[in-house]
Amino acid sequence: MKQYNIQSRLLRWLLSIGFLFLLLMTLLRAFFIVKFKPVNMSLSNVWPVFGMGIHYDVRIVCILLLPLLLIGSFKYLNPFDSVVSRNIMTWLMGVFTFIFCISILTIYHND
Repeated sequence: MKQYNIQSRLLRWLLSIGFLFLLLMTLLRAFFIVKFKPVNMSLSNVWPVFGMGIHYDVRIVCILLLPLLLIGSFKYLNPFDSVVSRNIMTWLMGVFTFIFCISILTIYHND
C-alpha cells in the first residue's frame, strides 16, 4: 500500500479543517435524521439519503476551502509565512464558520 506524505503545511491545515467541517456536518445530518425522520420510515431507507447528504457536504466543504487554497498558494499570502495573511485566513475561517452556524440555526428554527 502506497503511503502519501503531504509536505505542505497549508494543505495539511486545509485538510484538517475540511475533515472537521465534514465531521460536523455529518453529525448534524445524523441529528436531523433522528429528530425529523417520519415515523413509518425505516433506517434502511435513510441510508441512501444519508449518503447523498454526505456527497453534498463534501462539495460544500470543497467550495469553502478552495478560496483559502488559492489565496495561500501565493508565497506572500501563505498564512504560515506572513502575519497579515494569517490574520486574513483566520478572519475568513471565522466568517465561514459564522455563516455555517447561522445556516444550521435557520434550518433548525424553520423546521
